[in-house]
Amino acid sequence: MGELLLRSGLAERLYRVLSAWLNPLPGGLLHSNIAACATFVAVSGSSVATVATIGSVALPAFRARGYDERLVLGSLAAGGNLVIAVGG
Repeated sequence: MGELLLRSGLAERLYRVLSAWLNPLPGGLLHSNIAACATFVAVSGSSVATVATIGSVALPAFRARGYDERLVLGSLAAGGNLVIAVGG
């Protein structure tokens, strides 16, 4: 499912919309990681698939803006663990 979302461009569009929506918040781009992970994990139920899919879309956006990669990976790992809270 993650591969379909990546190849179709839906994952990138979802991430772009969430980034624009959450950008006014302090750390808005990091919040978009959590929101995108929450959305994807609710559909897929897999933390590994969530982190792989959202990470492949998010990492280039963060690298382009000069974010610390460890901070980004931490937010992706936290977002991937939402599968436990959702009940997957």
